[in-house]
Amino acid sequence: MQSVSSNPLMVILGPTASGKTKLAVALAGALNAEIISADSRQVFKGMDIGTGKDLLEYNYGGRTVPYHLIDIKNAGERYHVDEFKNDFFRVFEQLSSANILPILCGGTGMYIHSVLQNHVYTAIPVNADLRTLLSGHSSAALNEILDQFPANLTQHADRSTLKRMI
Repeated sequence: MQSVSSNPLMVILGPTASGKTKLAVALAGALNAEIISADSRQVFKGMDIGTGKDLLEYNYGGRTVPYHLIDIKNAGERYHVDEFKNDFFRVFEQLSSANILPILCGGTGMYIHSVLQNHVYTAIPVNADLRTLLSGHSSAALNEILDQFPANLTQHADRSTLKRMI
């Protein structure tokens, strides 16, 4: 299991429009650090409006502060917390081995949590055939199907909507 405990990592997190990027850029510029984005929307190319992705902000003292995990996927592609965690650790290890301080900056709490708490996540591929088969079932029928599995496997299943049960 990968861990950040053996190398330094600065984390800047907070709500939308709270000044995270501005602070991260100032610190990265002053400390010769690099920024790793922890924003679930800024990974997508072309999604600049509404995501707070102002790449012109990544300037400190006339030089561009290096950043990572921004504009790495095409809009519409799937990207999930397990993929983020793998991408983060790849960049984190590169920066750490070059003695560059990584600054993790963003507001997607689950991304930050996945790195700091070192939880194991799995990437389960979408089963379109199963989703199609289940889409014709009622809530009661889906609950019956879920109840056929051992409780320890379904205790955290979200049964609040048909979409989530499917």
